[in-house]
Amino acid sequence: MLDVLTVSETWLDSSVPNSEIEIPGYSIFCLNRLDNVGGGVCAFVKHNLKVELLSELSFTGESGLHQLWLKVQAGNCKSFLICTAYRPPLTSTDCFDEEFSDAFISAMSLNKPIYILGDLNCNLLKPADPASQDFLNFCTSLNLIQMIVEPTRVTESSATLFDVILASNNNLVRSAKGMPVSISDHDVVYAVLKLKRQRPKPTFITARSFKKYQHEVSLRDISLIPWSVVDCFDEVNDSLHAFNLLFNEVLDEHAPVSTIKLRD
Repeated sequence: MLDVLTVSETWLDSSVPNSEIEIPGYSIFCLNRLDNVGGGVCAFVKHNLKVELLSELSFTGESGLHQLWLKVQAGNCKSFLICTAYRPPLTSTDCFDEEFSDAFISAMSLNKPIYILGDLNCNLLKPADPASQDFLNFCTSLNLIQMIVEPTRVTESSATLFDVILASNNNLVRSAKGMPVSISDHDVVYAVLKLKRQRPKPTFITARSFKKYQHEVSLRDISLIPWSVVDCFDEVNDSLHAFNLLFNEVLDEHAPVSTIKLRD
């Protein structure tokens, strides 16, 4: 069972409501195409996962490059970012540096592992092709690791690798492969992640130590407090504040406050 399913080149537009393509048990996020030629990406995320759409990073650029960014968290594990991407075949690879890099750098500021999935129409089986070179340079400049190495579209006369999974930290990827499916001429590429549990936040309590408390001495010092100061204020909150300051000054001397860490 897939926890997150992303789809590139959905061909969906605003005329198709989410209710027509929803999958029971999953939330759906769409970035629809803007014209009549291809495009569109979407992601399905299981309901038991926490998910947030990063709307400031999700858009279709002037070049036609699609980017749909999500922050996903499973249980008490550390969250991670997923970008579903699509580059139309006629889109200039300048979009990698002019649009994709800017979004990726902004995503890096969240200090989360990042995974990019999609069809970027660069045949990585031919690394000498200009488009593939531009894509590989983009990956190198941002320290992204391309995890898929086998062809993702195979015909009787050709084999290509267009569908990618990029990881900002490949040590967190248990495995990444392609899998043939009957509904598309592209294989489904998938990754299994090693999710790390979040370190629980420490709990602190504040308490007073009465180890050296001397009852008679404390009463004497309290009796010497100039309580008449409290009556100098018109507002009851100001009087209460003055009372607390005077009383706590003596209390801090005889029963100092300490902070105790209960757990890591």
